[in-house]
Amino acid sequence: MNWSEFVQEAQSFLIQISKSLLLAAAVLVFGVILVRFLRRNIAKTMDKRKWDPSLESFMLSVISAFLYGTLIIAVITILGVPASSFIAILGSAGLAIGLALQGSLSNIAGGVLLVVLKPLRVGDYVDIAGAVGTVEGINLFYTHLVTPDNQVLHIPNGKLANSNILNFSQRDTRRITIQVRIAYASQVAQAKEVLKALMDADERILKDPASKVVVMNLGETAVELTMWAWVKRTEFGDVMFSLRESTKRALEESNISIPFPQQDVHIIQK
Repeated sequence: MNWSEFVQEAQSFLIQISKSLLLAAAVLVFGVILVRFLRRNIAKTMDKRKWDPSLESFMLSVISAFLYGTLIIAVITILGVPASSFIAILGSAGLAIGLALQGSLSNIAGGVLLVVLKPLRVGDYVDIAGAVGTVEGINLFYTHLVTPDNQVLHIPNGKLANSNILNFSQRDTRRITIQVRIAYASQVAQAKEVLKALMDADERILKDPASKVVVMNLGETAVELTMWAWVKRTEFGDVMFSLRESTKRALEESNISIPFPQQDVHIIQK
């Protein structure tokens, strides 16, 4: 092969490579646009058919992963790598890939369990191993919580599926528990009557189950009372905070002493 033939072969090869690269780039750009378009329309269809938000979030993640994976295989094929060869390489490397992606596969399995068993759903307020927040979405690998101070916490689905989940949103009502300490010199019956009347007067507190005031413990420096009041889940925070404030005010107005821890020191002079 002389120099001119080599140059012609090189030019032909570069032209072919350039065409393949341009075609692959065009397919990639068009494919990304198409995947996003399909994802939006699938989401709209799910919304119209009123799919469960948790299932919708998870399924959209699965569909997106499948479509993007198909797009990548198509682009690789255009670049000259046969799809059969690519799949064969993946198959032969399956064990190594499986070991490398062990955590990711457990996250996928955990996501399936969360969607099927439904210990939590999108919009639920939960406590997961001390992490408190509202479920924003359940995706293929992670579940996203929005904390009360508006931070986003990403929890792997595999870890979440094996954790204790305290769901505050699965019941329509919640019980408020308030601890109150009164002095031994105060009348327990009077204190119970004042606190019970206080809860009965609040229209937000449910009549069934009835509110209660009980003597929980006889402490070293005070009689410990416990107030129980049932409210709608959506009003839990507002009622709890206002009830704490009104409890102190009601006890003060009734001249019922609220003691604080104190220690007597006796000095012995020799």
